[in-house]
Order: sequence, then C-alpha cells, then structure tokens
Amino acid sequence: MLGTFRLIGSKGKGKSKSTSSRAGRLPSTYEEPGDDSQYGFTPPSESFNNLTDEDIAKKFEQMLDDMNLTEEKKAPLRKKDMNAKRAMLVMQNKVPAKFDRMGGTLRLGGSKEKGKSKSTSSRAGRLPSTYEEPGDDSQYGFMPPSESFSNLTDEDIAKKFEQMLDDMNLTEEKKAPLRKKDMNAKRAMLIMHNKVPAKKSGELDSPQSFVAELRNPDLKGEKRLRVLESLRVSLTSNPVSWCEEFGVTGLNAILNNLIYCCDSKSERKAKYECVQCLKAFMNSKFGFREIIKHEEALTILSLTVDPSDATTMLEAVKILAAVCLVPPDGHMKVLEGITVCGEIRSQDRFLPVICGLGMQDNIQMQVSCIQLVNAIVSTPDDLDFRLHLRNEIMRTGLIDLIKQLENQKEENLQIQLTVFHDHKEEDQEELSHRYDNARVEFDDPVQCFQLIYNTVKDTIAEPYYLSILQHFLFIRDEVYTRAQYYKLIEECVTQIVLHRNGLDPDFRHTKRFNIDVQPLLSSFAEKSKIEDMEVSIIEMTSKYEASLTAKQESEAKVSTLEEKVKQLEGELANLKGRVNEDVGNKISNVIIRGRGPPLQPIPSDPPPSPPLPPGMRPIPLPCLVHLVLHQHDHHQSLCFPMAKCSLRRNITSVNVCLLEKDSFWVKANEKKFESPDLLSELVENFSTKTVTKDNNEAQENKPAKKGKELKVLDPKAGQNLSILLGSIKIPYSEIKRHILEMDEENLTSAMIEQLIKYMPEPEQMNQLAGMIDNYDELAEPEQFTVTMSSIKNLIPRLKSMLFKMKFPETVSDIKPDLVSAIKACEEVRSSSKFSQILELILHFVNVLNAGSRNAQSPGFKISFLSKLQHTKSKDGKTTLMHFLANIIEKKYPDLLNFYEELNHCDKAAQVSDDNLKKNITQMEKQLSQLETDLKAAGKSPDGDKFGDFVTSATGQFEVLCAMYNKLDSLYKDLGKYFCFDPFKYTLDEFFGDIKTFKENFLQAVKDNVKLRETEEKIRCAKEAMEKSEREKQAKVACKEALVDMTTGSLAEKSRFEDMKVSIIEMTSKYEASLTAKQESEAKVSTLEEKVKQLEGELANLKGREVQND
Repeated sequence: MLGTFRLIGSKGKGKSKSTSSRAGRLPSTYEEPGDDSQYGFTPPSESFNNLTDEDIAKKFEQMLDDMNLTEEKKAPLRKKDMNAKRAMLVMQNKVPAKFDRMGGTLRLGGSKEKGKSKSTSSRAGRLPSTYEEPGDDSQYGFMPPSESFSNLTDEDIAKKFEQMLDDMNLTEEKKAPLRKKDMNAKRAMLIMHNKVPAKKSGELDSPQSFVAELRNPDLKGEKRLRVLESLRVSLTSNPVSWCEEFGVTGLNAILNNLIYCCDSKSERKAKYECVQCLKAFMNSKFGFREIIKHEEALTILSLTVDPSDATTMLEAVKILAAVCLVPPDGHMKVLEGITVCGEIRSQDRFLPVICGLGMQDNIQMQVSCIQLVNAIVSTPDDLDFRLHLRNEIMRTGLIDLIKQLENQKEENLQIQLTVFHDHKEEDQEELSHRYDNARVEFDDPVQCFQLIYNTVKDTIAEPYYLSILQHFLFIRDEVYTRAQYYKLIEECVTQIVLHRNGLDPDFRHTKRFNIDVQPLLSSFAEKSKIEDMEVSIIEMTSKYEASLTAKQESEAKVSTLEEKVKQLEGELANLKGRVNEDVGNKISNVIIRGRGPPLQPIPSDPPPSPPLPPGMRPIPLPCLVHLVLHQHDHHQSLCFPMAKCSLRRNITSVNVCLLEKDSFWVKANEKKFESPDLLSELVENFSTKTVTKDNNEAQENKPAKKGKELKVLDPKAGQNLSILLGSIKIPYSEIKRHILEMDEENLTSAMIEQLIKYMPEPEQMNQLAGMIDNYDELAEPEQFTVTMSSIKNLIPRLKSMLFKMKFPETVSDIKPDLVSAIKACEEVRSSSKFSQILELILHFVNVLNAGSRNAQSPGFKISFLSKLQHTKSKDGKTTLMHFLANIIEKKYPDLLNFYEELNHCDKAAQVSDDNLKKNITQMEKQLSQLETDLKAAGKSPDGDKFGDFVTSATGQFEVLCAMYNKLDSLYKDLGKYFCFDPFKYTLDEFFGDIKTFKENFLQAVKDNVKLRETEEKIRCAKEAMEKSEREKQAKVACKEALVDMTTGSLAEKSRFEDMKVSIIEMTSKYEASLTAKQESEAKVSTLEEKVKQLEGELANLKGREVQND
C-alpha cells in the first residue's frame, strides 16, 4: 500500500526500488480483503464463501421468495449448480453504497416518483436491469442482454476471461486463484463484468461525462467536491479500459481543478480529492505512464506539498516518494517538480519537507517526509550527486532537527532515520576511498579544508587553490551580503563540479538516464520474496544462536556437576574407609598389643628427575620427530623446479619440533593437488618481489585542566566532587538515604562508579567528620563528604551495589563471546573444505619455494593466510589470493563456499582471551569480597538484600568458568593441531587472520569475475571493429543492455535459491542444537539428583563418624 511505503534494506546505490509488487503502477488505496472480494465478485465480508452447500440452498430459496417469483420461474433457477447459485446470491445481496461501486456513478437527480411498479420495488436489493423479460435468466439480472456468453465455447470463454483479468488491472498473484475457477464460475464472472449499468437522469457514469463536468466553468464548492469524490470512486473501481478512455484529457481536467484549488483556501477538501483522483489514476500502467510523460503533472502535484494543509500534503508526499523510486525518469521528474515549486514560492525547494519533519504532533507526516528524503537522496547512481542532495537538505534545516527526531520513540520513524544514517555513512566511506581512506568528518569545515589542502599541496593546482582563497577575502564584510555571495559561489561550484559527470543541477534541462527499465520491473516480485527470505534467515539465526548458548551452558553445568559428583564420591569413599577403620582398630587393638615395631618398607624406584622451568616444553627426541615425518613422507616425495618469488619473505614454516602424531600438517596431503599446468601457471605468474609500505601514526596531546583549592581536600579532588554533585542534583541527605537503603532505582551504576572514583581517602573523610560543627562554613564538596562519612564501610557498600547492578550486563558481555569462540574452534577443527584449502596453499608454497631453505616445508603458520594478497604476480595486476580463487573456481568449485563452515570465526576474531580471563578473575574476586562482607554483616537487613543474589551469581559464575575452561582446552588443542603456541598466537589473532583470509578470498572472487567481464567486453569490442561504426554502436548498446538484464535476472534467481538453501541449513542446525540442548538439560537434572543423594549419604556418614568419636 502507498501509505505503508518503506525504504528498508535499500543499501545498493542507484538500484531501482519499488513500493509494490505490481510492476509499473502504484498500489491500490484499498486493503485486500482476501478471496474474491478484492476483484468485485463477492461482498466485502466473506459470508457466502464460508457457508456450506446446505446454507447456500436455504439462502437461495429466501432470495427467490424475496424476488416475488412464481414457481414456474423458480424451477429453472433451482436446477443451477452450486457455483451459479453462489454467484447469484453475491449479486443479489450486494449492498448499494452512496456511490455505485461498479459504475462509480453520482446520483445528482432526485429520487424516483412514488408510483413504482411492484416488480421494480421487489428488486431493491440488487442492481436494476434495463431490459424487460427477454427470456431465460436475463429477467433476473443474471444474464447479459444477449446470449453471447451462453453460445461461446470453453476456449472462447477462457480467452475472454483472460481479457477481463487484464482489463481489471490484476497482478499475476491475484489472477492465479481466479484461473482455477471452473468454467461456470468464469462464465458468471464474465456476465457480471460485462453487465451494462442503466443510465438514469442526473448520473455521471462515463469518462466523457466526468470530463465535461470537470471542464464546466461553473463547477465550484460542494458540487466540485461531489464530482471529484465520484470520480475517485470510478477510477478506483472501474477497469483499466475505463481509465484509458478517461485518458490525458481527463488528467488535464483534474490538474486544472487542482491548480484552482491550490489558490483557494475554501477548496481544501476539493484539493485533497484532486490528489486522491491522481493517486487512483496512477494505479495502472497506463495512468502512471501518462503522469510521467506529462510535463507539468508532478510540478502541479508538488504545489500541494504545503505545511498549512497537512492532510493533503501527507498524501502528496507519499505519492512523490513512491514515484521518485521508479526508474528511469521518476527521480528526475520529482526533483524537477520540487525545484520549480521552490522557484515559484521564492524559497528553498526542500523547505516544505523540512517543515513537515518539524511537525512533532503529526508522526505520520514526519515518517512520510523522511521517506521522501531517503528516496531523493539514495536513488541517484552518482556519489557526487547524492552528497550534493544530502548536503542541501541538511543545510535547509534537517541538521537542526535530526537530534530531535532521534529522541522520538516511533518505530517507523527510527527505521527511516537508520536508513538515512546508513546511506550517509556508506557515501562518506566511498568518498574517503578517493583520499586514500582518510577518516575525515565531512561536516567539519576545518577537516574538509585540511583534506583539500593536503590534496593540492605541492601540485600544479596549489596556486589556483590559493587564488580562490584570496578572492574569498575580497567578499564584502556585510552579514547579509556575505551570505548571498557564498550562496552564489556554492551554486556555481555545484554546476561546475556535477556537470563534469553529466549531471546538470538545472533539472529542467537535464536528461540523466535513457534506459528502458521495463524488463527490470518483472524482478520486483522476486525481490519481495528475497526480502521475506532475509527476514526468515535473521529470525532463524537468532533462534539458532539462543539455542547454541543454552546448549553450551547446559554442557558447562554437566561438566561442573560431574566434577562435583567425583569429588563427593571420593569423600564418601574416604569417610566409609575411616569409619570402618575406626571400628576395626577398636576391635584389634586388644589383640595386637605387644607386637614389635613394623618392618622397614622395601625401597621404591629412584626419584624422578627435577621438573623443567615454567613455560618450557619437554625436549623432543630427534629420532621421534624423524619417525613422525617418516611415517607421513609425502612431502619428501614431491620435487619442484626452482622459482624466484616474493613468497619466501612472507612464508614462515612451522617448527618441526612442534609436530605431533595428530597434527594437521602431518596428515596433510598436498600431492593430490599436483598437476603440470598448475605448476607452470604458478612459476609463470609469481616470480618477482614486492615492496611493502610502512604506515605512520600521529599522536595528539590534550592539555590538562586546572583544579581548585579547598580547606581539607586537595583542589583536584574538590573539583571532581563538584562536577559529580553538579551532575547528580540530589540533596545530600537523599543520596545518603539511597545508599543506606541500597535503592537501585534512584542510584544508577554510573553515579555509583563516580562516587567510588571521586570519594576522598579515609583519612580525609575522618578529618572532615570531626568538622561537622562547622558544616555551614565548608565548601559543597566537603559538606557532601561530611554527610557521607557517617555511613560505615561506604566504599565496600558502594562496590557491592555496583557489582550487583552490573553483574547481568557483565554476564551478557562475556557469555556471547564464549559461545562464539567455542563454536568457532569446533568449526575450524571440523571443516573439511578449509582443510583442503590449506593443503592446496601448502602445495603452492612448496612449488614456489623450491630450491630455497623453506623447500619441502611440512606446513606453514596460519598467520600466512592473511598475507596471500601481498604476493603479487610478475605483472603486478593480480596476487596469489586471486590465483588461489581462480584455481578453486575452475578446478575445485565445491570449495568455493568454505566460509559457510566457518560462520562464527568473524565474531571470535573480536574475542580477547586476556579480557575474558581478566573479567572472570575480577568477577571471582568481587564475589569473594561480597561473601566476606555478607558474613561480616551477619543477619542485618542489609545483608538479606544480597543473599539471593550471591547464590544466583555463584551459579552463573560457575557456568562461565566451565565454559571458559572448555574454550581454553579447545584452543590449546587447536595449537597442537596446527602447530602453534597458543600463548604467543592469541585467540583473537588466530581467528582474525582466518577472518581476513575469508574477506580477501571473497573479494578476490569478485575481482576475478570483473576481470573476466572486462576481458569479454574487450574481446567483443575487437570483433565488432570489423563492421561499420554505426552498426557497431547499435550492437554494442543492445548487447550491453541484454547482458545487464540477463545478469540481473540470473543474479536474483541465484540469490533466491541460495537463500532457500541457507534457510534449510539454518533450520537443521537449529533443530540439532535444540536436541543437544534438551539432552544436556536431562543430564543436568540427573546429575543434580545424584549430587543431592551423595550429599545426603555424606552427611549421614559424617554423623556416624561423630558418634563413633
């Protein structure tokens, strides 16, 4: 629907966007009621569709009685099948509206005279027939005047039915259920569709009558309003043929009335109806095409974008936003109309839209206006043009409203603001690429100046740049004159700069595009399906992540409980032994008294050798390493010719001493990738050395702030407390009460953090506590300190409160990192495709390093993956990464999507093991301190507030510890598997290199595709050179258009299929994870019961031991 138009996910620049699945026309203003009511064949409610055959038969008899028919006339009607009876009921019970829905007629004449015939009055509930009993069923209003449809064959009926569907302006989705109807139902629909309404005096029913009435010079006031209302209904309900007959003549008549209404405040309702008529007229391909072709239609419509008439402006803004997105001329026409209106009103062209954004009491207006802004800014292909439009809108006033809009809680408004900011960031990032990826705030004049100066510095453009700046100094120093100067200069610069790309800012004389986009419109339905797929993938991914987290938590609980069970079983066994030993000792002491001392035990084996220093690994035996390599000697069996290449500088072979029997590099088989053509391509392309570049970073120093002197406190502490108290703005006694009551609602975590940070030392607090008698003479920071000094254990109390308040946040920060890192470790270890790619790269390495000290390397460090793009070919155009992507694409296409098996590596690259360890250790210390404080507090009310929290927090902490231990174990296993030191090569570095490799690989694949396309275009151009220049231009243009359309269509289909596969895979993963989670929860329940049982037995044995003592 036009009113619910969204600009979500339109990331791509210059792509055609649509607001409806109906190609080439705007969506209808009516809701879709479902079933056949949207086509005019059933009443608005679905009462007849939901009735059984028995109910239909009863209502059919009631209808016959209501029609006052004789039994002779009822008999042939009763023989009709159920579909025909249902259709008759639909038409008989159709509720007449103020305006005839089928004909859209306006009854201007008076009511009929009272002297009606009985037969006419009995048919009040249905459309009147203009014919007198021609025979058969036409007398009841169910058959056309002639019996043409009765005599037609099924084939003819099918053809006419298709023509009817086209005439009704239906989409393929709505045509599909109608085509499934049986032949009797189709015949009944054709009869009703072709039924000619009766002409009565005073009615407007034909397009010509509406045009004549709209051209009437005496048309004004209420009469104009009623005619426009009737016309809107007719344009909405009649078929396309009716609109075509209304044509350009009718469109001009509407526009002329709209111009008159815009100049008259008393015609606001009529102006609104004119806009609604234009909206209904555009709701077909014919109408939309005529609106776009019309030279002044959108300009006149833009006149209604007037903040003084918010109702009409809202509809006009929605239409302009939708038209703006329809290629090829929609964007240009809308801008042209808005520009001309701005010139007519002598104001900034976007000012009315900005005023609409400022209407805080009209949320719909704000949402529609920001939609129009997004449509205008994001549609152009050219980056410079997009930046120009955005800067103009921001300068007109959006920059002052943006913060205000962001503070509103309306969901749709926030979605559109997010789209606006996303496009802005993407454009700024694209612009920064022109300046060597310099990070510049383009809204800051100083940074823009510095960037431009650095660009022209020490170039032939520098004198001209200086001359421009010098001429700026000549501008007269008058407030209003200076502004006009700069405005004129800005317009000149805009025309000069943008005209370089063929974009003249004078939109009335600009033809930006000349592309036939009709073939692209058919892909809009496919795009809609893709968007639905994307939403489904996001939802399934979130479910999968939640299930994965719950599964790992359950596994951690299982691990913790199993350890506890082992510990309790050990204690239980020891206690049983001690109890039995005590009883046996008492019995045998009497018997074995008098025996001599026990014999000396036999000496055991010699003591073990002293342990190695911390961090030092056992020294491997040379024979053991040789044995491991000898068992897997496929590396030694390969022999390659020497090749000079820069790869030797980047490659770092693995340490042979770290190789173990189960290491990846020991089992890696690169021999399966050996081939003569691959060997020749490697040697041919990579035989030169590359030069690396160094990056320098600059540092800035910030000046320190001065303090303030106080009596007891030092100036810095006093200043910090003053700033803190100024931000809190709560009486000191209230702050003290909140702390004593541990009121978490009135004390925020940020406030408590500042109190802990800036409260004075205990000595200073004690000193100030003794000055309570001189309270009024102290400065505010010292008065606050005196008030707080009466709280015992102030800092520990604040720290406990802060820990409790931030504990959920801390857990939510740590747990997702643990889940992602654990899953990433499992994915890397189990990915077969990634392993094959590593073997292929190893083969490249050994081929290129043949004859060097790194020849026949058993493996390489994972960090080398991120350096593949630094190894360039001898012509410098491609890299080893491009070569790898090309080989995989040609010979091993099943490895192309290896990154799908490493979904969590990107998140794991952001996880720091040091931070995890630090957070968990800090959490342990804080929990321990809190338990100590609780014991010291005893049974005080303050202590009771933390009892339940400590129990819950301890359980969650144990789960986190178990998950971290699992992660640590998995990463150490990865270190052994890939032969690296996990203490030196950290977790984030390892997964960061894999992430970089994935990104570089995907970019290399795209680069290769672009290269092939370029080569194909060059080849085609050379072949076309043999023909004449005229034929060459025509064929090249045709070929490019066909290639673009075919590529777009194939890309959409491929993307759609890929999304279907992704949803299936994500669903299977989610179900597997859910099953594992349920199994883990069952294990947890079993182990908890066992722990309780063991604890009970342990308590009983301890009691028995006490009794024995």
